[in-house]
Amino acid sequence: MALNMFKRVEKRRRKREEEEELGLDEDMKEVLGMHDTDSEESASDSDDSSDGEQGSDDNGGTPEGGAFGEEDLEDFEEESDVEEAEQPVITIREALRDPVYLISLEPVVKACIVCPGKLLKGAKMVDLHRTSNACTAHERRLKLFKALAIKASPKDNAWDVLREQAEKRPTPSLAAPAETSKRAQKRKAHAALRKERREKQKAKVKAKKIATPAEPPPAAEQTGCEVNSQLVEPPKKKPKVASITLAALAPASPPKPPPHTTSANIKSIARSATGRAKAAQARAAVAKSKRTPKVTAS
Repeated sequence: MALNMFKRVEKRRRKREEEEELGLDEDMKEVLGMHDTDSEESASDSDDSSDGEQGSDDNGGTPEGGAFGEEDLEDFEEESDVEEAEQPVITIREALRDPVYLISLEPVVKACIVCPGKLLKGAKMVDLHRTSNACTAHERRLKLFKALAIKASPKDNAWDVLREQAEKRPTPSLAAPAETSKRAQKRKAHAALRKERREKQKAKVKAKKIATPAEPPPAAEQTGCEVNSQLVEPPKKKPKVASITLAALAPASPPKPPPHTTSANIKSIARSATGRAKAAQARAAVAKSKRTPKVTAS
């Protein structure tokens, strides 16, 4: 009871500080339709039963959308792992009235019972948590908490309700889904099509090999014996440049006379002798005619 009283006093003080920061006075509250926090808390202390009915009315049954996602249940399970010594005692009535609770005074740090792991430092962060993009997740988890609090008493511990629900969460099944996704089906269809194309290409290549006759081996390819014989023969040496030049500069030797027989030699000698005799006689006759004078007629 003393702890709850301290929380209420601290909550009133924080509320006044927030109103002063926002510049809200009594007239502004009436215009905006904001009720006094002190009157509400005093009314809640005087009549617990009316608060219980009000809490049940705030629950409003199960939230729209049917079953809740596993993400919210996992968050509650993580929240249940925190040691009980670090968790202040918060009743379901208090959690439904304001899920944001105080962790420390200096510095002022707050947290949200339905959003585990969120540390809110100062009033501005609390307002951002309730009005920013995270507000949708906060509202969804708050609806889940209200649905869980229907079967519980307003004075029960809110942490116990969250832990009990986390324990009842069904474990996800490891069995493969019965139906594959459209993307997986498209992948399988493309793989089957590629495989069929490869098979057709292989069949075409085999048909071409069977249709074309076997070509004779090229001239470069020889039998083993020919290759061995070529390998055994020593390579021919190239003539040196000096020997080629000397052979070109050397005088040519006279041609050898053809071989003659004995009878041919005798005939040639006789012919040469007669020829020489006739030539000598002709020369002698010419010389004699030059020496004798010519006789002239008188």
